[in-house]
Amino acid sequence: MSVNNISVHRNYGLMPSVMADEHQMQQVFLNIIINAEHAMHSQHLGGTLTLSTLFEKNSAGNRVKIIIEDDGPGI
Repeated sequence: MSVNNISVHRNYGLMPSVMADEHQMQQVFLNIIINAEHAMHSQHLGGTLTLSTLFEKNSAGNRVKIIIEDDGPGI
């Protein structure tokens, strides 16, 4: 998928149910993605955005990770 000359890659793993406010989480993710889009577009008129999920089980407990990566200039 490509939007605004930015290639979007999705790598979603199986995830358990998570207790969180869906609308607040959506707003957080949208803000991060929009900031990444602006940075990539201003730096080199496009780029790559990768969205991934990861569920980890270990002795310390379970952890859900949402990973958002881009090839923009960084902070």
